[in-house]
Amino acid sequence: MDFRPVFICGLQRSGTSLVWGLLNSHPEICFWPNDLPFFWIFYEQFKDTDLNDHYKLHHSIEEILVHEHNKIVSPGLTKGQVLAELQHLDSFNIMAVIEAFLIAYAKQQGYSRWGLKNPMMQGYADVVFKTYPNAVMIHLIRDPRDCFASMKKKWPHYKLELLLERWSSSVKEAKANSEKYQDSYFVVKYENLIQNPEPYVRRILDTCELT
Repeated sequence: MDFRPVFICGLQRSGTSLVWGLLNSHPEICFWPNDLPFFWIFYEQFKDTDLNDHYKLHHSIEEILVHEHNKIVSPGLTKGQVLAELQHLDSFNIMAVIEAFLIAYAKQQGYSRWGLKNPMMQGYADVVFKTYPNAVMIHLIRDPRDCFASMKKKWPHYKLELLLERWSSSVKEAKANSEKYQDSYFVVKYENLIQNPEPYVRRILDTCELT
């Protein structure tokens, strides 16, 4: 791969959509259009499945295509487009299928370079960097009080206890992943980004090798 794949992660309502919007407006990269849970649903569902089996491979693609997120914001892909991006491979696994979706969508939009925003993807950093050693992960952290207030507006029944548990895990993962992957794992505090965006945007662009 002759470019650095970019992954945006962090707890929901932490600014991931803001960074997604900034990067997705760049003329050199195309991000998947919704928060389809590629990792915490589909990776988990198919990580131990032998997708070299024709039926199982097709089933995995069909499961992704019919997910409710693709009904809300449709990528407009067909199974044939995804399969076309797998033809050059000798063997298949769920990471190859996920990449095929991202490549197919980027091509459809007229791009050769893809990116992915998936909240909660920070728990899969080892999987990401094993598959893409040159990847960049951008992890957003937001004040938990503001994060909870934003979540309550969208999901009125969201529990504070759940937010605190997930926020604490996100902070721990940010620290561990940034120490392990160093310059390839960029932790951004939402408040700092909002107050003084220029140095953060410049560093993000430079790290992602976007001119």
